[in-house]
Amino acid sequence: MIGKLSTRTVGMAGLCLAVLGALAVGVTRVIGGSEGASGGDAGLGSVALSVEAVEAFLAGTEESGFVRPSGTWQLALPEDHGGHSLSRAETWVLAAHLEDAEGQPASVQFALSRFGLAPETPDAAAVSWELRSLYHAAVAVWQGGGAEMHAEERFSRGAGAAGQDGEAGEVWLDDWTLSYATEEGARDLTFTARLDSVRVALELTMAKPPEQTADADQPFRGFVVPRLTVSGRIETEDGVTPVSGTAWLDRAWGELPLPGGPLGYDRLQVQLDDGSDLSLVRTRRRDGRGVVTVDGLLFDPAGEAETLSEDVLSMAQHNADATRPALVGFPRVWRVSGPELDLQVEALGPDREVSFVVGGWTVPVRVEGERAGVPVTGLGTLQMTGYETP
Repeated sequence: MIGKLSTRTVGMAGLCLAVLGALAVGVTRVIGGSEGASGGDAGLGSVALSVEAVEAFLAGTEESGFVRPSGTWQLALPEDHGGHSLSRAETWVLAAHLEDAEGQPASVQFALSRFGLAPETPDAAAVSWELRSLYHAAVAVWQGGGAEMHAEERFSRGAGAAGQDGEAGEVWLDDWTLSYATEEGARDLTFTARLDSVRVALELTMAKPPEQTADADQPFRGFVVPRLTVSGRIETEDGVTPVSGTAWLDRAWGELPLPGGPLGYDRLQVQLDDGSDLSLVRTRRRDGRGVVTVDGLLFDPAGEAETLSEDVLSMAQHNADATRPALVGFPRVWRVSGPELDLQVEALGPDREVSFVVGGWTVPVRVEGERAGVPVTGLGTLQMTGYETP
């Protein structure tokens, strides 16, 4: 069964916020011949991108030839797991919330993006050095036994080093691969990645049906899988750690929102032990003025979705921890309240920003509170942007 939201999209701006920003920086990196892995110390540092800078980048690309989604549509799996080469941009985002055998939390985050610089043509494959698409990917792995976040990002021009294969059921950049079963009705995916000092292998099964997250009048298409069951392993220099838990998968393609500008976003994904799943996006002005809005999407244990708005939903900073000065601008503790919902969210990850080319902080979180009067706990992911410089 495939669900569909008839209300406005929840969280797509938060999902796509860093896509074009990272790719805009990556164009100069790839054209300059330095494509490849970039951890936190590859010399790019934290780059402040304005809307004007991204628009200047877009002005140098071809717009004609790409297809702008329009009209009614129906999600089709497994095909929509794969690439949409006629769309100008697309993203795959996976957030896995895990525990080891001792109950220690762990987190694996993967984001892959493609931006089309020029449409594919029948003879494009014959000119493999011609830059027609740019790919960006990031992987972050964290284990509760230590404070270190293993994180890398990479850029590629494609040409075999990155891409998608619908027949094989794979999307990839280098040796970071998200695979999906290609049989009709299949629910299984796998994710594998090798970083400098970490290897990850996860097997995922959709535990809830996918949900469409774009209306007919929007210039993009997408879906979420709010819960997948996960088992796998994280391998470091200290050994192999079996892990299990749940994950959330986001997918989008079409004309995606531009990053930058006056707005900042806080995006929270939570998976609770009562079987429910929650995604929230808090939108605010970077300068602190104006009205803060909160939109949410709650999936009950059966997979039924309910859209929540700022009229009934609140997501606010709670008891800021003054003992953690390394990230003064990034709140670590939040309070979420809504209809039959009262949750405290606390960041678990290290007290430093991973210096990818687009600023922000993405961190695993632990959740405690009540839902429908029943105590709940859970794990999740919090992405925060727009705190750096107004």
